[in-house]
Amino acid sequence: MPTVIDELLAAWYLFAPAWICAWLLAPLLGLVGAAMVARGAIFQGVATAQVSTAAVALMLVLTSVMPWCGTTWAIGGVAMLVAVAASIMAISGRTSEIMNGWLFLASCAATPLLLAHTPHGLADAQRLITSSLIGATWWDAGLFGSLLVICIMLLWRFGATIRLVLLDREFAADLGMDTVRWQTAIGLSVGIAVGLGLSVAGLLFVAGCLLLPTLAAVHLVRTVGQTIWVAPVIALLAALAGTLLSHLADLPLGQVVVGILAVTVATTRLLRRWIPSASR
Repeated sequence: MPTVIDELLAAWYLFAPAWICAWLLAPLLGLVGAAMVARGAIFQGVATAQVSTAAVALMLVLTSVMPWCGTTWAIGGVAMLVAVAASIMAISGRTSEIMNGWLFLASCAATPLLLAHTPHGLADAQRLITSSLIGATWWDAGLFGSLLVICIMLLWRFGATIRLVLLDREFAADLGMDTVRWQTAIGLSVGIAVGLGLSVAGLLFVAGCLLLPTLAAVHLVRTVGQTIWVAPVIALLAALAGTLLSHLADLPLGQVVVGILAVTVATTRLLRRWIPSASR
């Protein structure tokens, strides 16, 4: 009788790119998502992902008159550019929660409306909104891995500066730091991760990994610096556990990972409330 390990090894040849993409993209989003939460732009990450989804939907509509709009590079590029612009605005404090709510709801309505009369109709909208990593390739895995390494190296080298810019922009400026440049760099990192991740993993996976790991981390640690490092670890563990559970139960990987993260947030919140030492 085959064991769990035997089943995973047998499926590896079919799903390896998708699994590895999940293992790399989840901590990448958890890392950049911590920056959004530290800046106080908690809902902005979700709104950014949704606006990028609407931009991708527009590209699919334009495919009928400009076929190049439907290419992987065009779709990924537009999603990334929109996410970068929205992220830079959020990090620099140019958007409000009211504006984020408007963007989110307007984009939610626009996505299915744009795709209603396309050849595949609402099936395209469903594919964008839900999470499906099945189409991920080794190229995607290499790209996410490279971005993750770059973000870790930058955080390791400039972590103190990044935290100061996120938490107290005025004080950082008084110290002579180029806050505009740093805000642009942070927003660029968030936008690239969100835009490229969206074209591979879908809205649910991106939004969930962007927000939930940090929400879980803030219940476990006490400082922003610790949160920035703990959040991607939580995201990675959820992706690993989600891979195993989704394969054994024959469930979609993205939804399982986000479900695990949601349960993790609830669990850590209860632990923080019930265990006095966890809230000190």
